[in-house]
Amino acid sequence: MLLFSGLRCSPGISQGSNQAIGGAVGAVVAQQLYTLWVGGSNPSPPTIGKQPHGNLSPQFSVSSSMSTDSFTKRTSAQDSPAFTLIELLVVIAIIGILASMTLPALSRAKEMGRRAGCMNNSRQLGLAALLYLDDNEGLYPARSSTNNWTSRLFPYYQTVKILKCPSDKVSDVGLVQNTPETAPNAARTYILNGWDDYFKTTLSAQDWAAFLDHRYPLGMPESYVKYPAATIMFGEKLEESRHFHVDIYQGLGNDITEVDHGKHMRSRRNTGGGSNHVFADGHAEYINYGKAVSPINLWAVTEEWRRLTAAPTP
Repeated sequence: MLLFSGLRCSPGISQGSNQAIGGAVGAVVAQQLYTLWVGGSNPSPPTIGKQPHGNLSPQFSVSSSMSTDSFTKRTSAQDSPAFTLIELLVVIAIIGILASMTLPALSRAKEMGRRAGCMNNSRQLGLAALLYLDDNEGLYPARSSTNNWTSRLFPYYQTVKILKCPSDKVSDVGLVQNTPETAPNAARTYILNGWDDYFKTTLSAQDWAAFLDHRYPLGMPESYVKYPAATIMFGEKLEESRHFHVDIYQGLGNDITEVDHGKHMRSRRNTGGGSNHVFADGHAEYINYGKAVSPINLWAVTEEWRRLTAAPTP
């Protein structure tokens, strides 16, 4: 508590000297308190008056009930300084850094969600193929250019929407009415194994020519697949590809030129990642880039072609 009731005289000092010293000290104290007061929120300065009986020495009057908190500096809204340019730039830089750290994570999370939806579509197609095999004496859909697998499997998957992966940007190529006849026109991500190596080793030259021309009427028997859990039935094609089957005898092999080995989780340089695949036993699996054809070609069914591998070009 602050209390100024006057200044006491020291025993060897005259009354006049005491008054002069008291007046000087009082003036200094008053000036300091005034400085504190104008720095606060009260615009009115403290009262500085004259002593009674004409004494000209200044005196500062403070109530004995006033605490030191009354003189604590309080900054008003008007006294608050605005942000400087440097402070604003620092804040903007921090926000930019946080955004650069957060946005890629959000993008990856969205892609993981789309990848999960694609995996679900793949499983549905795998189940449709297994049901088709049960109803067709264990034969896969024939490699046909007209009544292809999208039409033959339609009664089992029942909606063309599952033919497209959520990560894909392909569009319909004609009239689509969710029917077996128009299913080949639907936007499509998936591509079926054509089982070329089987037909090459089992068909006559004449039938092989018919097979290459999409005229051979029969599909491959599922019993020929020695490794159902390690042989791919469905994969994901490149967006620009219009192929319905993976023909490993065509050109460099459709397993290299038509299959998208990095549909999901690609890097910024458009490399790496992986794709979803459905295997002959019906299970679906995400395979990292290039691992579907090396060290074993999982698209092949013959031992010779399973050992023939090639690395896809990113």
